[in-house]
Amino acid sequence: MSHIRSHIMVCTGTGCTSSDSPKLITAFEEELKLEGMDQEVRVVKTGCFGLCAMGPIVMVFPEGACYTRVTVDDVHEIVAEHIVKGRIVTRLLHMEGEAGQSVTSLSDTQFYKHQLRIALRNCGVINPESIDEYIGMDGYTALERILTLVRRQRENQVEIKEVEDGWKVTLTITDIGSDLLSLTIFMPTRKECEAIRRRFLNDPMLTYKGVFALLTGDTQTVGELVESQQDLFND
Repeated sequence: MSHIRSHIMVCTGTGCTSSDSPKLITAFEEELKLEGMDQEVRVVKTGCFGLCAMGPIVMVFPEGACYTRVTVDDVHEIVAEHIVKGRIVTRLLHMEGEAGQSVTSLSDTQFYKHQLRIALRNCGVINPESIDEYIGMDGYTALERILTLVRRQRENQVEIKEVEDGWKVTLTITDIGSDLLSLTIFMPTRKECEAIRRRFLNDPMLTYKGVFALLTGDTQTVGELVESQQDLFND
């Protein structure tokens, strides 16, 4: 497998596409083949970078150089200077301010400098049509957590019941239809019961291991469990 040392990110959002950015992708791929570098430099089409009026936009990583209003005629220079020789093409860098100061990185632009992108944090970074790249950026982890929680709620039960002078919470761990553990704890408030429910369903086997270790006198395991959950105990 060839080592990819550079990525050429070409915006294919609506604005840049209307300015013929798809032609840039073809031109970059052809130019890289001519230089014999098509196996170590990857051309990636991305979503919108946000600077639509300055398109077509091309970014080159790992340097993060942001080139604006790139044309097919500029492709040879970018490959020959930046990719081959490692020299950023300053004339194509994004310019800002009355003095026309060049901005190397997209994150240094006034448009993004004071923003924290959350939902769109990967836009312009990965290929929107590649599920592998999305998964590589922790895509679907929220769905995975929800499905895991639903399964744990189905397999493991938490019952909270109000009793005299407080609340009773019962934790039950099941596996293949059999109860592995059923533990009832008295708590003074409902809020504490809800905290137990949340932490128990987050990792039921942690509770099982802890109770088993305590009852069998396995102090080493108890210590390791406590150490591994320091953040939880510090909440």
